[in-house]
This record gives sequence, C-alpha cells and structure tokens, in this order.
Amino acid sequence: GFAMFMAGLIVVFSPQLLRITGHYALSYACFIPMLFYWTLKYHESAAIKYTVWMGTLACIATFLHPYYAAVSLVWVGLYGAGYLIFIKSSVRTKARHLVPLLIAAGSAFVLFGSFMKITDPVTDRPGTPFGVLENVAHIKDFLSSVYTPFWGYVHDHDWFSHISSNGEGYNYVGIAVISVVLFSFTLQLLSKKASAQGVATDATRFPRIWLFMAAGALLFSMGVPFIWHMEWLLNYASLLRQFRTLVRFSWIYYYIVTVYAVVVVSNWYTTLLTRGKAVKAYALVVTVVGLWVFEADGYVNHTRKIIAEGFGKYEVLTSKNDMSWPQFLAAHNYKKEDFQALLVLPYFETGSEKLWLCSNEFLSATGLTMGIKASLQLRLPMVDVMMSRSGWSKAFKQAKTAGGPLVDKPMLRELPSDKPFLLLNYDKDTLSPDQQYLLAACDTIGHYSGSYVYACYPGRIKANDKKYKDSVAALVSQLRVGDTCIGSRGSWYINHFDGDKAPQHFFGAGARGYQNIDSTVLETIAVKPASDHQWYEFSCWFLLPASDYKSPSFLLVWLDKSGNELGRYETYTKESTDNSGMWFRNQYYFAMPAGCTAIRCWLKNIPADSYLAMDELMLRPADALIVSKMVAGEVMVNNHLFKANSISK
Repeated sequence: GFAMFMAGLIVVFSPQLLRITGHYALSYACFIPMLFYWTLKYHESAAIKYTVWMGTLACIATFLHPYYAAVSLVWVGLYGAGYLIFIKSSVRTKARHLVPLLIAAGSAFVLFGSFMKITDPVTDRPGTPFGVLENVAHIKDFLSSVYTPFWGYVHDHDWFSHISSNGEGYNYVGIAVISVVLFSFTLQLLSKKASAQGVATDATRFPRIWLFMAAGALLFSMGVPFIWHMEWLLNYASLLRQFRTLVRFSWIYYYIVTVYAVVVVSNWYTTLLTRGKAVKAYALVVTVVGLWVFEADGYVNHTRKIIAEGFGKYEVLTSKNDMSWPQFLAAHNYKKEDFQALLVLPYFETGSEKLWLCSNEFLSATGLTMGIKASLQLRLPMVDVMMSRSGWSKAFKQAKTAGGPLVDKPMLRELPSDKPFLLLNYDKDTLSPDQQYLLAACDTIGHYSGSYVYACYPGRIKANDKKYKDSVAALVSQLRVGDTCIGSRGSWYINHFDGDKAPQHFFGAGARGYQNIDSTVLETIAVKPASDHQWYEFSCWFLLPASDYKSPSFLLVWLDKSGNELGRYETYTKESTDNSGMWFRNQYYFAMPAGCTAIRCWLKNIPADSYLAMDELMLRPADALIVSKMVAGEVMVNNHLFKANSISK
C-alpha cells in the first residue's frame, strides 16, 4: 500500500506533467518508470524478455515523440556504464548482458529512422540545430520550484531571487526527498557512527548502479562535458545533436532519486519498527509523506489552473462566444474557398534553425495565435512557417515573400492557383516598408480578431514587382559604373570590402573573411540625416555555414556629437528576408534618433564560427535608391542583387 501510494505521489510531482502546456506528448509519465522496472528485472534475472519489452516500449513511444528514443538510449548508456564499473564479472559476460539492451534501445532509432527515410521528403535540415547547449538544467531547477507552496511564497515575497520559474528545466524533487537524500548520504559517510546509534542505512538495498545513473543524467542534463569548453564533442554525437533540449534527460534523475528516497524511508521505517521504536517510525513516515503531499498540492493546483485556462482559450480559438472566421468572411461577401492560404504580418518564420523571422517573442506568438485560429476555422494552410526542423530550401523561399519589391519571390511562381491569400495584419504593430509593400497588392476586407484583414493577390505582387524592377532597370541602364544615390537628401554609406580577400565574395571584387572575435567594432559611420527621425535601413551580407544554426548579428549604437549613446538595437542575420545560396542579408529599418551624428556597428560573433565571410555593408535613407554597378555588369540596388542581364554596361 505504501509503495502504491508513493508511486502515485511521484507521478503527481513529475516534471513531465508540466509538459501539458507544450510538447504534450512528453507528459506521459509512465515511460521512464517502465524502463526502470524492466531494467531492474533484467538486472536481477538477465531474462531476455525484459529487453524485448523495453524495445517494444521505445518503438511505440518514439512515435508519440522522438525524445523517448533518445531517453531510452541515454538510459541504457548510463546503465551500461554503471554495469561496467560496479559489476564484477568478465568482459565477455558483461558484453552478453549489455548487448540485448543496446539492441532494444537502438531498435527505436532504426524503426523511426527507416520510417522517416520512406515518408519524409525533406533532406536539407541542419546537422546541428539551435539550442543544444542553450537549454540545459541549472542547480536552481533541482533545488526549487515556484509551483510549490513553500517556494511560491518565497518567490512572492522576494526572499530569494534564484528560484526556478520558467523553462523546461524543472526537476525539483521536493524538500522531503532532498532531506532524505542528504541525510542518507550523510549516514553513509558516517556509517560507523550511524550503526552505533542504531540507525541502519541499508545501502545494499539500493545498488549503486542506479545512483550512478541518476548522477550521470543530472550532469548530462546540465550540459556536462560539453559546457566545459568541449562543444566539439557534439561533432561525434550526431544522434544527440538533434535532441536540442538536454534538460529533458534529467527526468531520469528525477525518477531514480525519488524512488531511492522512498526505498530509504521504507528501510528506516522497517528498521525502527523492528527495534521497537514505533512512534519514531510513524513520525518519520507521516513527516515525509505530509511534506511531500504539501508540496505536490502546489503542482496539482497549478495543473488545475492551466486546465481551467485551457477551456477559456479553447472557446477563444473556436470562437464559441463570438463571430467565427467563416461568419466574418460571409458578412463581407467572401467564403473560405476564395482563398488558398493565410499570410500573417508581421511575417514570422520559426523552425528552420537558420531563419527566425520576428524574433520578438510577443509578436511572433501573437501572429501565430491569430494564424492558428483562422487556419483551424477556415482549413487554410499558412505561408508563415512554424515547424521545427523545416527544410531550408522551402523556408528560404517563403521568407523572401516578405523581402520587398527588389527580392525575387520563387514561392509565388510555385503556387497551385491564382487565388488570393487571406492576409492578417496584427493591428498593434508597425510594418517595415518591405512588408507594407505587400498591402499594395491587397483588397481591404475589414477588421477582426485583433487584425486588419485583406485579400492579397499573388498576381498583383508579381505585377508590382515587375513594374518596379522594369523602372529600376531602365534607370540603371543610364547610370555610370560605381555607386549612385537617387531620391534622398540624407547621408548614405557603402563598404564593398573590395580590398579584402576572403575566399568567396558576394558582389564586387572582394569580401572580408571570418574574424574569430566575439565582439568587435566593425564601423563607426558618420550620419547626417535630412530630418529628425528620418527612416533608414542598415544591411550587410553574410556567408553562413551550411552545417548548423549559427549566424552573426550587429549591435547598432546611435551616438550624438559628444559621443553619448542615444539608443541601441541588435539586428540578426537569422531575420533575413533575402538570400542567395548560403548568403543572407542582415537588415533593419529604423527611425534615426534626433541628434544622432554617428552609428557604431558592433559585429557580434556569438556563438563562435557564426559566419564564413561578410560583404556589402550599407546604410541608406529608406526612401533612397542606391545603385552599385560594376564594369562586368553586376548590379546591386539598395543592397539587393539585381538581375541585370539585359542592362547595358
């Protein structure tokens, strides 16, 4: 009875249950306990049937979420390492024992990998996705949790700032478990004294191999050894690189440590009873269980709160108490069949690893919410991307849709029909000139669900692009070789890096190669805007590595004539809406602060090896047309490569 009750308590307190707010499939709390039980049975009996069941479990669970395959592999790996260290037998005997386990864990990868090879057409995903070492556990995640009554009270009264309150790193086992573990380990260290006092530690009842596994999972979830300047080791762990949230492997630690605490308490209880100390035995159990239940109640209340909020969000998502999207369209003489897809502005792209358009989390989440609500009700796909590990080629094409009139838009040529997009523009955000340009191809429908709603016609976008490019081509054909600014009185600046000799360049005669410096001042550009708050665009091209998620950024610092800082902003290459191969255009539109006389450009190479080369840095008034023309006929307009095959030299 005690074991069953405590098993339920362990599950209620499990950090996996917090996954019901996201990555719901990971909230199945039975997976690791089943691995634990069958591994324990195999450890004791060496019966192959247990490895068969473990392999079957891993294969089934992997189709719920691939992380279960990784968890089973790490579980078996830690068990194997512990078995080699603590079990005394011949190498051959150890190998015979461990090989069936490795086959069981590997079967999930073989099955899932084969399934993906057969069914998945995407072949251009990154080898190293974002977040492998960004999402690791921290000490506070194991020692505190804002969701428990005690730590919640501490957090609310600002008694202690380092309390785990966000992210996936929750692995708090509770004050009761922490106390039992610390007291147990202390008794182990003072075993002679503990025995003299009549308190048994019963270390033999819980083999060291399980505690070794818990410690290993704990360290691994914290990024050890990779965080010790050994990130290069990830190059030899291609399987694990795709599982970018190492903190989830700490769930192994959670279940082993909580089971250990229950076993220790049970042993102490039994020992005290046999020694005639029933009062102490019952007091021990009541204290541990009571404290555990007290803290678990916080998790239960938090979960109930989430569920209650979920009902309200569901009603919003389905428009249960409001006009629905089909009703809104019908009221404006449209129906869902009139459109082929949704296009949400500000445009967001999340998941391809190389591009992360709209890095502002609030705007991205708001746009995603608007898009999902409309998509579910109208059964329309979204042009914007929100799919982890999406293919690069498709994501790069789609992002160019929001790149402005000078950017080729291959996605528009590949559309299945000429039907318009249902364009949603979040009503509390100001669009960049490039995204504002799309509205010129739209018919206004109305305002609904926090957005201005339009019918955006792909044919009109293509026609507007052609008209604009034709006018630019006619103008370019009359210009001399070199740089020319047309249409603005504000100052402008270009650096072609023609004097630098990087192995590859984007335009002109040269480019600057990679500099292995975390952060450096690349340029300090003197500016003289035509008016206060004149709109400008900053841009620069980078050649990025094709093997991972990395890309550099610029920190722009606006300065007055005395060198005082007026403001700053970080521009990210990952927000590029123009690309050519693995060359990406870092760009940012902004209103020049009043009194600004210079802009200091800090190039940030964090993490290291974030680019291979850089080329074509430009600062221009947003209303200017700046043409760079080479003798060989190459042309760039506003720092976009302009296809000028028909333009005279």
